Amino acid sequence: MIQRLLIIMVAAALTSLFVAGCSFDWETGSQGAGQECGDDSHCSDSLVCIERRCRPVAGGTDEPDAGDLDTEPTEDIPPSVDAPITEPDIELFDGPPPICTVGETRCISPTQVEECSQSSSGPQWRERSCAPDEVCEDGECVLSTGPECCPGGCDEHSICHNCTCTDYDPEFCLYQDQPCSVEGEISGGFVCTQYGQFSEPRCFGLCSTNANNPDETCPEDDSVCFYENDDDPNGICFSNCSIGDFCTDDGLGCVYHSAGHDDGLCLPATGGGLGSPCNPDDFFDCADEGICIGGICQQSCRPFDQSETDCNEGYCLALSHEVGVCAPDTATGDGSCTAEFTTCGEDATICTSGVGPSVELTCYNYCRLQGVNDDCDDSTVCEQFDPNNPNIGVCTMLSP
Repeated sequence: MIQRLLIIMVAAALTSLFVAGCSFDWETGSQGAGQECGDDSHCSDSLVCIERRCRPVAGGTDEPDAGDLDTEPTEDIPPSVDAPITEPDIELFDGPPPICTVGETRCISPTQVEECSQSSSGPQWRERSCAPDEVCEDGECVLSTGPECCPGGCDEHSICHNCTCTDYDPEFCLYQDQPCSVEGEISGGFVCTQYGQFSEPRCFGLCSTNANNPDETCPEDDSVCFYENDDDPNGICFSNCSIGDFCTDDGLGCVYHSAGHDDGLCLPATGGGLGSPCNPDDFFDCADEGICIGGICQQSCRPFDQSETDCNEGYCLALSHEVGVCAPDTATGDGSCTAEFTTCGEDATICTSGVGPSVELTCYNYCRLQGVNDDCDDSTVCEQFDPNNPNIGVCTMLSP
């Protein structure tokens, strides 16, 4: 992580040097403190251009004599502030300004990005800052994962809560995801219960599904109120997580699930990693983002509304409207495919012969039966094809 941050900072420094060669319409002395500049002449009196911003420098800004250009910076300049770039340095970048392509982006600092946009004088770099919880990576502002919580884990009867190892009493529920010993015990807005055949009981928040925002009724922030039936007034809270995050301890894994506000939810993780054998009767008998399907730990994924697939290989085969499993792509390009229950070149697709009277393996798009009506195009309609799954169907041709 440190090495990656250093690379970003070095790239930002190099970028700021090249930007000094760009031509702008700033007039001499027109830029005040904190405003953008190309060189010292653009700044008002008592300011110098440092890292493209007009900044005050202790000791004044008198231009050095020609014979002083090769001397060290004066002691009047604080050691934390770089000396102004001298003319010999600027001459290294004389010539036509760098050409950018409209739409091109680049990081100029760990928290700032530039985008090339069209202006009256041609393509030009425009600067913007990332959101407070974002950093710039590969020319894009992305969510910052922040430091690892509780490095090395916590001791027995201690839980990683708000990134701090906190002691707890297993007989009483005080924290979300806390291990507990009295199954069914309710305290502090939590219930001690077990998910998965081999997972230990834990404290999960209780929430109200009838509220305007059920998530806000969870006893802890950054939680999702999860329920399967809209008629059920009570729900169970699960913690949000991003893949790779630390979910309290190694007994929980971040499983891709679209009910969360981030990548997924912290759910029991009691078995091995992806590709390991698992108990086919225990959905949670896998580690990390794995789920147990057909006796093998396979990668979970979100089947709908993702700009890019969550899958490292293949695409997301929907198990429900909120979670799926990564499956190979066997589409042939003509609407057919070669293996039952695989995918067809994108998420939320399925290769099957079980739709209608067809006996040929055919590619179909999955669709959500409740709340969403745009998963199918105008020539198809969403129809339930699994009697045990009322939430998703497949797009089938409209009757003539």
